Amino acid sequence: MSIQKAFLLFLFPFFLHQPVQADGFAERNGIGVVHAAPYNHFHIDFFKNANDRQPHDKIFFERDSLSLQLKPGFATTEQDSVPAWFNPEIFYIGPEINRLDFFCLEKEGQWARIITNKKTGETKWVQLGPDIQFQNWHAFFQTVANVEIFANDPFLFTKPAEKSAKQKIASKMQAGERQQILPLKVEGKWMYVEVIRFDENHKEESRVKGWIKWRDNQNFLIGYNLIGC
Repeated sequence: MSIQKAFLLFLFPFFLHQPVQADGFAERNGIGVVHAAPYNHFHIDFFKNANDRQPHDKIFFERDSLSLQLKPGFATTEQDSVPAWFNPEIFYIGPEINRLDFFCLEKEGQWARIITNKKTGETKWVQLGPDIQFQNWHAFFQTVANVEIFANDPFLFTKPAEKSAKQKIASKMQAGERQQILPLKVEGKWMYVEVIRFDENHKEESRVKGWIKWRDNQNFLIGYNLIGC
């Protein structure tokens, strides 16, 4: 089965280290993402828990004459379709990039528990390695083209603090294609960004840097685009 689509987030052996503890936001959305860039003959094994030695499910990719295609593994009867449990946060197979990202709920050494179906919340474990890597939120947002703020009246702060000086910026609804917000770094609930404004001819008018809140205690406050406008 070949899948190609652009994506916008609405708002992703024995244990060697102590587990990374989840907070309120992380319990719902994760501590980061597990990322892969599928290629021909790439596969991922999925386990029920981190102590398993035999995978419970598997997916793999093969290239045909047209594109890279996902194939279900041995633990499914849906031989001609994507298995029902497979609905990751990002699944993009296209001419620009091949990308697969799961929100990661916990990480223990080289093992990670990921959300394999973003609608049902079903989780499985995967083993990390050169082709399957954990990214914290800062690293993840370095891989996206730009972000969008959900709030109707968003602010840009001079410091990552509610009481710091601030200025209004346009929301996505107000600005349309005349504004881009580039993520630069993440510190806790705050994100340092560069806001670029364009005129009606899409010529750059201004650039300003500052801080926005990208999440609260429960949810994302922003969306993102994988590919720039």
